Amino acid sequence: MARIQRAFEATDVAVTEARQLAQQTLAKVGLVSEDVLMVVNELAANAVSHVRQKFVLSLSTTPEQVTVEVRDPSPVEPTVREPTDWAVGGRGMLLVSALARRWGVKQIPDDGKCVWAVVGLTPCA
Repeated sequence: MARIQRAFEATDVAVTEARQLAQQTLAKVGLVSEDVLMVVNELAANAVSHVRQKFVLSLSTTPEQVTVEVRDPSPVEPTVREPTDWAVGGRGMLLVSALARRWGVKQIPDDGKCVWAVVGLTPCA
């Protein structure tokens, strides 16, 4: 079992760094999941593009699942949208909803929110 937490500035490179941190964390405990990496990518991208302030990524792993949490200072909750075929964006939470066993939002009084998702894992061979 592993638990990590790291703060990131709201930059495009932070999304890549958050995904890399998740990949390294999973590898250290012998786990792999493209689904986890996509969820981290989407939640971090939401924080960067919509909140535009520092965010904190937390990962907690067990042999069966990983919990991804992205905390930011905005109280505005993400929503699952049904984008049109021509929409450039708007699919992030739809993707998270499809990949995660469950997801949700915890409001943090006077300090924003934490968007979380629980994703199943596959052990490395």
